Amino acid sequence: MTLFDQIKGQLDVFIAKVGELTADGLTWNGFLSLMSEAYEVIVGIVEQLPDSGVAKKSVALEGVDYFYDTVIKPIDLPGVNNWIERKFVDPAIGRLVHDLADTAIDKIVAQFNAEDTWPRK
Repeated sequence: MTLFDQIKGQLDVFIAKVGELTADGLTWNGFLSLMSEAYEVIVGIVEQLPDSGVAKKSVALEGVDYFYDTVIKPIDLPGVNNWIERKFVDPAIGRLVHDLADTAIDKIVAQFNAEDTWPRK
């Protein structure tokens, strides 16, 4: 069982909750809010792992990619041809989400550490 497998069940619970919110699509503002919340939830889940910070960050990034692929990517973008969306837009947004998460995770961890506000089980 991989580290990601250990957190996937908890992540799926969060995904089921937000999946209902995205059923009718998302605005860009809604997308940014949802991704911000997802980053924090994923970091909180991953923090429960007994591994090192580097391993945890890798699992958190894998969780972000999984969240994007499961929740955000399936949302149809109005006015964008499906082929163009699949071939160009979805991969570009996926890379953006991953790259933003790389920085956001460090900031979230620093904030949780500074304020001692780590989410607990």
